Amino acid sequence: MHHKDGGSMRALALIFSLTCIGVIFLGLRDWASPNNNLDISSPHLVPLPMGEENLPKLPLIYQENSAGAANVASPLGRGARQRVRGWDVNEKLRVVSTSLCGDSYVLSLVGEADIAALSWQSGDALSTAPARFKNKSKARDDVETLLALNPTLVVFGPGEGAAAKPLLDKRGIKYVNLAWGEDFERVQNNMVLLAGAVRKDNVEENVIQSPPREQASVLYLSASGGTAGPGTYVDAAIRAAGGTNIITTQGWHTPSIESLVALNPDLIVTSFFKDGYASVNQAGLRNKVLQDKIKTIPQVNVPGKLWPCAGPGLYAATDIIAKAIKDLN
Repeated sequence: MHHKDGGSMRALALIFSLTCIGVIFLGLRDWASPNNNLDISSPHLVPLPMGEENLPKLPLIYQENSAGAANVASPLGRGARQRVRGWDVNEKLRVVSTSLCGDSYVLSLVGEADIAALSWQSGDALSTAPARFKNKSKARDDVETLLALNPTLVVFGPGEGAAAKPLLDKRGIKYVNLAWGEDFERVQNNMVLLAGAVRKDNVEENVIQSPPREQASVLYLSASGGTAGPGTYVDAAIRAAGGTNIITTQGWHTPSIESLVALNPDLIVTSFFKDGYASVNQAGLRNKVLQDKIKTIPQVNVPGKLWPCAGPGLYAATDIIAKAIKDLN
């Protein structure tokens, strides 16, 4: 009888143990589910399913309808927002940017107290950083520099971070990579990505009213004599502002002086003339024939710091071009 009771007790103990293990397993599965935005194994990014009503408010983007007129499109749809896995909501942010392009996004979305460092270019004329940032630490795409800054989030510019990411992973330091783009949609995608990473749910809406198509022809000209055709963010800004790009060749390129002088646009948009980097090839600044041409046509300058890449400043650049087109009349 004693042996029989002992066997029963052992059987009951085994059943109880298995039940406890099952309960614990199910609890961990639910706790670590994607819907709870937790992942105990990786600091990388994961889409966070959420209702469209909970998406951060972001600048609207331009699209063209079949008639060629610029329309304001709706914000990105469901599931576009991303957050960093394993983020501690109570953790103090220390955001570090490694590039001039990244600086423009960080300055637009991150509070000054949460910025540990901007890029090594943040003191240049092309930077939108306020003067009070002059003495802040500077960062670059170098793992030793980054680790010394003790960041909680590193914002890499397009194409950066290949060497640093594996070591950041080992240290449990989060990061995001901004993508290069040539349109407003990419700007918005990057803003959604960074807004999620810095736990910002309500991004100030920046809506540019789509102007009527004025059919003004516009030539973009940089200090080097370069210009931009379809498929560039300059072209996107010109079209969104209500103009027509006189350059029809795809992409970024530098035409001959003769071909530029032969063009007769209604408006010339210059940039990087006063705040660009010095270059051996500065035809826009030094060529007298081209300079004389610029003086004979209405011209507006877009500060280079507004668009070192397709970033938040692209909206302000569009405003400047739109006003200049309106003033033609």
